[in-house]
Amino acid sequence: MIDELFFLSTFLKIPHGAFWSFFIASIPLIIIVTFIRGQDKLRDLLKPIPLEDFLPKYPETCASLNKIRGSALCFIGDVRNISPYLTQVFFQNESMYENNVLASINITHNPFDVETDLDCNPAPGLHEFTFTTGFLEVVDIVALWESAVETSSQLSVAISRCS
Repeated sequence: MIDELFFLSTFLKIPHGAFWSFFIASIPLIIIVTFIRGQDKLRDLLKPIPLEDFLPKYPETCASLNKIRGSALCFIGDVRNISPYLTQVFFQNESMYENNVLASINITHNPFDVETDLDCNPAPGLHEFTFTTGFLEVVDIVALWESAVETSSQLSVAISRCS
């Protein structure tokens, strides 16, 4: 009851200048609400494309384009959902490298741990590179990529010998 009376008594101070605190507090509130609504609209506009929808279109476009020599390392949040930016770069802008690597970083709750996974054959010229790292680990991405490629090439040679 005392809290309610104290709260109501503050409203009596509004005509005497307390409205300025409401005015000043409304400025960050408006900025925060605008930012949150903008993020929601942006997320709705930039819906990620599932990998299953991306993979059939990629080889068709890849076969018809002149590719740039080298490798492109594209960081994405999830290997199973492709950013609409990448589809724009590949399909609309027709900018494609010989090797396009979709790299995804996953951070674990363990402080020190590094694991890599390289899938070289989702489509010709497209590679999925996922590495999981501890939250305190300092990661050398180039060294991880080179070791994953080396391991993958040794594995493919071993598989071809067995068959």
